[in-house]
Amino acid sequence: MLYYDVLADICSQLGDPDMDLYQERAKDHFARAISGFIEAGQFTPDDIPGYVKLKTNLGFTAGVYDAKGLKLWKILAIYPNPSVAMDVTVTVIGPSELSMMGMNTDLRPQNSDVFLYRVGSSIYGLTSSDSPVFTLASDTLHMQYIEDIDASVWDDTATTGTDFQSTTATYYFSFAFTRRCISQAVQTLKQEDGGRA
Repeated sequence: MLYYDVLADICSQLGDPDMDLYQERAKDHFARAISGFIEAGQFTPDDIPGYVKLKTNLGFTAGVYDAKGLKLWKILAIYPNPSVAMDVTVTVIGPSELSMMGMNTDLRPQNSDVFLYRVGSSIYGLTSSDSPVFTLASDTLHMQYIEDIDASVWDDTATTGTDFQSTTATYYFSFAFTRRCISQAVQTLKQEDGGRA
């Protein structure tokens, strides 16, 4: 389905088949629908295959990995390299867990633990101070993540624009997910217009 067809569908459902009134707003609402479903966890990686990426050899020089170049939006999973035998448990933690570790040493990483936390575009690693199985300076992990979605690069030209399900380019979204986002965009546009659309 072309981006143009998505916008035409949204506009048509709002009584604007020529896309004179709603085209630009439809772009914004469609992009917001995508972001909203992802932020709410209402998706599977199969819904957004073009934006689910794998970073191999995720290394933690000086205990930190700089993820700026990845356009990292959301971490889906981090795990040891499956081709390397390593008895390690990787856990992504948040600020509250970090805070509690300062007060309770039992919550700190054990020898087979790797705790990771994100601050901006940096991912920090914590291992046991005793005899860690995983060495931050030399061992690596794999990370499955969602790349930030930049709707401004999509081409809305009829017949030749961005095809969300192209098999020759990046298959961005499933048809089912695209339809859900179209429906959501129509609903939010109607709400924005006070139900008049």
